[in-house]
Amino acid sequence: MISARAVLVLCLALLAGSAVPGVAYLVDGGQPQHAGVQVKANSSCVWAAEPFVLAADAYATSIGAAVARGIGPAGSGFEAWLYTIGSISHVPETPIAQTPLPLVPLNTQYVYYDTPLAEPVFLRAGDLYAVVLKPTDPTFIGSVSWSFKPGTYYGQGTPDDGKSWYMLAWPLAVRVDGYFVPEPGAFAGMLVGILGLATRRRRVN
Repeated sequence: MISARAVLVLCLALLAGSAVPGVAYLVDGGQPQHAGVQVKANSSCVWAAEPFVLAADAYATSIGAAVARGIGPAGSGFEAWLYTIGSISHVPETPIAQTPLPLVPLNTQYVYYDTPLAEPVFLRAGDLYAVVLKPTDPTFIGSVSWSFKPGTYYGQGTPDDGKSWYMLAWPLAVRVDGYFVPEPGAFAGMLVGILGLATRRRRVN
């Protein structure tokens, strides 16, 4: 039989594990493709955005995208932002976080680049959000890979720095890393079990 002490250790391990990041992305755009949307100043797409919604409360810790370089100064790339979305029309409205470092593509191949947020950002289940990518320099020209992963929203483009948005031809390959918030019921159940085992052990001793 498993001892009360072993069960107690197991419960504590599960409790600790539920509070740390998992191995899966909160948002995952899937494999990069061989084509995407070009993003540059003075064009129909000066910023690009990918809407998403989460099934459970979570904290975002980093933002990534499969991007490629066209031209631009060394070190230029994409600012990575999180925005809220006010309605199902998927129009990014209010910025809530920006990564301290940009996504800097190194060549013309679509590759995922990730950069951490300064601190975890809480995302509420069922609310609409968007990853918004903006060039760091007016002379930079880059592109964001299309995503063919089922269940993702179509991307959005803006010609006027977010004043208006339109639907792109496909979803965009972006990803958001982080961790889901354990449900209160799960925490309560584990704590009750731990307290019960501890009480039982004291009585036995």
